[in-house]
Amino acid sequence: MSRKKSLAKFIYDNLTVAEWPAVKMDTKEKKIEISLGKILVIKRNVSHLKIFSYSPNTREYFEKKNYKEIIFPNTFNIRKYLYFKRNGNYMISYETQFKKIINPQGKEIGRIILTSGRSNKKIARKTLELSTATFVRAINDAKGVFDKKKKYAGSVENYQANLESRKYGNDYKKKTTYMERGEFSFLVDRLNIETKKNKKDYLKYLNSEDLVKMETLIDEVLKNEVLSEGFIRRLNDYFIKEKLKDIVALGNEILSLGTTSLNTVTARKIITQLGSTNITQLENIWQKYFEKYLLYLIFSYKKIFPKIELENIDGDKKYPDFIGINHYYGLDVIEIKTHLKNILVWDSSHENFYFSAEMSKAIVQTMNYLDAITQHRFKKVTDKSKITDVAHEENLYHPRGIIVISSAIKISTKTDQPEKLKRDFTKLRSSLQNIEILTFDEILGIADEYIKNIVSEVPNL
Repeated sequence: MSRKKSLAKFIYDNLTVAEWPAVKMDTKEKKIEISLGKILVIKRNVSHLKIFSYSPNTREYFEKKNYKEIIFPNTFNIRKYLYFKRNGNYMISYETQFKKIINPQGKEIGRIILTSGRSNKKIARKTLELSTATFVRAINDAKGVFDKKKKYAGSVENYQANLESRKYGNDYKKKTTYMERGEFSFLVDRLNIETKKNKKDYLKYLNSEDLVKMETLIDEVLKNEVLSEGFIRRLNDYFIKEKLKDIVALGNEILSLGTTSLNTVTARKIITQLGSTNITQLENIWQKYFEKYLLYLIFSYKKIFPKIELENIDGDKKYPDFIGINHYYGLDVIEIKTHLKNILVWDSSHENFYFSAEMSKAIVQTMNYLDAITQHRFKKVTDKSKITDVAHEENLYHPRGIIVISSAIKISTKTDQPEKLKRDFTKLRSSLQNIEILTFDEILGIADEYIKNIVSEVPNL
């Protein structure tokens, strides 16, 4: 039997098994028709296949509105690319996916014409013209899309069911990797990064849990050296050359403020750059600055926690500005003052420098914080938990204090004995146990030196 007859017989048998009424095939197997019209007509070189539907409930035939006819060379085995349902209704295999691939704009298509020869595609007057090679390739691609859709559906179902199952105490199920190679690009492409211009654009689509998961992923791929060396160099280049330079420049602008007044043009510009509108004091500017950039300026912290409230603390302020967890899992209590405060006062009767009242107050305040942490006097149990989740709990017994205050030109009002000032300052801050005093320009200077030393080693990409 020839291929033409096989095709007609193949279609006729499917429709007969599905009990379509009044299906007729001519004796030469070149034509099939129903009461609504001809389904298949095989001519000398070309075959015409119309696609009809049948409703057993109403016992009526229907003609499709789109993709309702395929014209193809007789030499092309169309039967491989047709899908018949149990009720006899038939269509192009993987038609939903095929249409999205070949006609993504959703233009109305009534007829598909398949031609021999080179690969081509053309849409005109509700007719889609394709070469048979292009048609086959598109069907195969559509099958790939369909298969992935099924896998994703199963994967999502398993993942979500596992999450919901935990509500009922079913935590025994071992965690599984639900994705295959190449699927992550699907997620990133769906985010449509090209249209995201700022943080707000991303936060429309990412919630807090998404961000935590993203941070975890980045931590792990960096730690396990998954990313390319070229990307790591670009990352370093961004954070060192660009980000850190901008941070240091902003810090130097704050350092240039010569008064506590925030009504100056420079002060208002700085507040705008910090992205805040409710800053009313110079100390708040520095606190906001360090809240945003402390992890960049002092490179030994894994995590920073602002304003962890403690109990039984003398004075109005019940919390240190920051608690930092360093890479050795130790705790640093960080107190931020301003660059206009003096650290030392000159004692003319003994001809030496001693700590100013502001500095002494900051030291006592920091010691009280250290003592409270040692005794686990956290106002909220959850605050202690989130710290010990990062640090080792035994390190709560050995916290360290860091006070950031003053600047090189404000250490003391007496500046006519620079060597004496330098020696006494070194001696006094070295005498403190578990408390380090740093000036703002020292912090910025450390970051600046870091830029100079590292950037020179970063090759051009």
